[in-house]
Amino acid sequence: MHLPLKVDICRAKWIHVIAPLLIVITSQVSEAAEGKRVAFVVRIGTYDNLAADKQLRNAVNDADGVSSKLTEIGFQVTKASNLTRSAFNAKWQNVLDSLGKDDTFALFFSGHGVQIDGQNYLLPRDIPFIEYGRQAQLTREAISLNEILTELTSGDRTHPKQAVVILDACRDNPLIPPGYKSVSTPRGLAKVPESDGIFVLSSAASNRTALDRLSTNGPGKFYGVGYV
Repeated sequence: MHLPLKVDICRAKWIHVIAPLLIVITSQVSEAAEGKRVAFVVRIGTYDNLAADKQLRNAVNDADGVSSKLTEIGFQVTKASNLTRSAFNAKWQNVLDSLGKDDTFALFFSGHGVQIDGQNYLLPRDIPFIEYGRQAQLTREAISLNEILTELTSGDRTHPKQAVVILDACRDNPLIPPGYKSVSTPRGLAKVPESDGIFVLSSAASNRTALDRLSTNGPGKFYGVGYV
């Protein structure tokens, strides 16, 4: 079943949409035995090697709100702030090892994300300032979204029955100097490939951006597609 999700909301209130969406999504599970509800919430607002105007003042607050909502609807939440790549990998491995075949899993990431050659990457706190044009180096230093999705669905490990990935990472690439941007420069995140059993939600449509600093009365959109 294909469930396209698109909700028009005020940017300041978008986290309150997540709880009912998760309830709807988890209700799509068949009558099989119900497992745990596990969530990993990552918020990265501080970047060691980026300029002051590239720091994200709302990332931590957004993630705190999401954590509270997830806890309210029965998720066991692991929350982590301003992770380096190594620290993310260690905590991610712990989360993967904790998942059972009947579990429902939610990943929320609030921070910078970029697309390179149609693939999406999440930026850890210690991402170096990489010279523009050295995309191969950037992919080695960042966190591959495709690898995250693959680890939730394939391989020898136990996989959750269903997973929800929520990305508050659809901003301008902070590593592209202003003078290098053009109408052809990729914006936001690329379209996420379809995956059975995984719902992917984002704060902007593919190839569009969502700002970190918006008026509390400004319009906003929350996009997602899901497959079970």
